Amino acid sequence: MPHDNAPPPGRPLLAIAHPGHELRVLHWCEIARPDVAVLTDGSGHGGESRVYRTKQWVEQNGGRMTGFCAPLTDRQLYEAVLGGDLTLLKTTTESLAEVIAAGGYDYVVGDAPEGAIMGHDVFRAVLDAALILARRATGRPLASYDFPLEATPGSVRPELADRACFIHLDDAAVDRKIEVGMAYEEIRGEVVRAVETYGREAFAVECLRPSLTESGLAAFEGAADYERHGEQQVARGRYTEVVRHAEHVAPLTAGLRQWAGGARLQPVR
Repeated sequence: MPHDNAPPPGRPLLAIAHPGHELRVLHWCEIARPDVAVLTDGSGHGGESRVYRTKQWVEQNGGRMTGFCAPLTDRQLYEAVLGGDLTLLKTTTESLAEVIAAGGYDYVVGDAPEGAIMGHDVFRAVLDAALILARRATGRPLASYDFPLEATPGSVRPELADRACFIHLDDAAVDRKIEVGMAYEEIRGEVVRAVETYGREAFAVECLRPSLTESGLAAFEGAADYERHGEQQVARGRYTEVVRHAEHVAPLTAGLRQWAGGARLQPVR
């Protein structure tokens, strides 16, 4: 049975690749009221932004959207990765690092890299690099946590269980969480599938896990699940080429790590 550790103390930032990811840690958000940074507008191939729904819920809950609010569309991110646009990722990383450094945060919670969704994994690499820059600029340790999006919500590696934060929800909090998800029209189908797959009880626990590494995808090897999804999208004519982990993602994230190791932000005074 995992230890029921309390959420970390201090000022938090929630950094997510797509609007809607806050649903996975919704009760923690209710408790901690984090500032929120989000990479893309969640428009997918349809072109309709859904970031306003996240913004509305965050602000109603007493949180705040940061200046790092959907600087990219999903298509722009896809094309940047496909084209090996390291310059765009560096610029995006610097923008996020400036928000983190200026925010006075004590810890950051973000998406875990799982090899399932390309945008999630690339954003984890951007976030890890931004944390390196922000720590250097502020001289502060800035603890880093992640949470699963594709795996069971409470899943954690055994060696991390003692340092992970498990938040157990009562029935009312679970009801509220599912209601918020069902009201999020653009991803309602995903919420329904998640409940059917994992069961209601899976959503009664949220887990913030210490990040395994600041190197993002370094621990991931092999063909990624998102390659199969990409093949389907190309077959439907939505994209012209499949993003591959070995060919496209791994070189970009490695380049980002190498750059972050030497790049500097202006020190925060």
